[in-house]
Amino acid sequence: MTTLTDRAIAGGDKLSDMKFHELGIMEGTKSLSDADSRKLHESIKDHMGVMNDISKQSDGRIQWDTFPGFKFGGFDWKNINDMFMTHPVSSFINANPVIDGVPYENWDILKDINLDAMAGISRGMSEDRADKIRNVLERKTQAYQSGEREGGEKMEALDKEYLALEPVKIAELTTGASIVTDGTSESGQKLKDAKKQTSPTNVNAPFIVNTSSDDNSTKVINQGDTVALNNQNEYAIAAGLNEITGTNYMFGYG
Repeated sequence: MTTLTDRAIAGGDKLSDMKFHELGIMEGTKSLSDADSRKLHESIKDHMGVMNDISKQSDGRIQWDTFPGFKFGGFDWKNINDMFMTHPVSSFINANPVIDGVPYENWDILKDINLDAMAGISRGMSEDRADKIRNVLERKTQAYQSGEREGGEKMEALDKEYLALEPVKIAELTTGASIVTDGTSESGQKLKDAKKQTSPTNVNAPFIVNTSSDDNSTKVINQGDTVALNNQNEYAIAAGLNEITGTNYMFGYG
């Protein structure tokens, strides 16, 4: 996928103008042949499958910033062509995660992520309380995708609902920093700030491939590398990828 989009850009095409109007047939490009367009169509379709899988495993807490108002994690693949016809290629290529209502500039936040720890859910917490915390954070993501932003009435109400559930677990951040969410607005802000600091800028979204592996580990790295989501993932993208690097997704304590 990277090679094809690079070729299109080098040929003077704009990804924001490129769109599939029929199955595998693209408008807005002078640089790609029909065969290239079909290959790009399949690669993007596979990449969408990975995005959908990540959103599904996170129970909707992870969505994608270039698709506002659209909920990944359970869409009907019969309607996938509608997605292609209503979104330019740039939306698929540049999609970055929105987690618990917070947008990130790249996919690095997904490395070694533990959504339960990030949410303030402890091992000893009742499942009912944990589910309520997960639910309010999923609704924060959906609110962001619907155009709500921090400081707005909707987000303030969701933050209040979240803090009322008294999240208490130390948040394990990718930098190694630890912050205790003790139910106060000050600590909540510190957690938001720390999470944002763990997300470096100017890093492209990774393109995902499946590899044969005997373990169930999850692996994510950056563009130009090879990634395996897990053994349940059947999607593949083959576009000049190399060098497997292992990191893990954790969507719960497991």
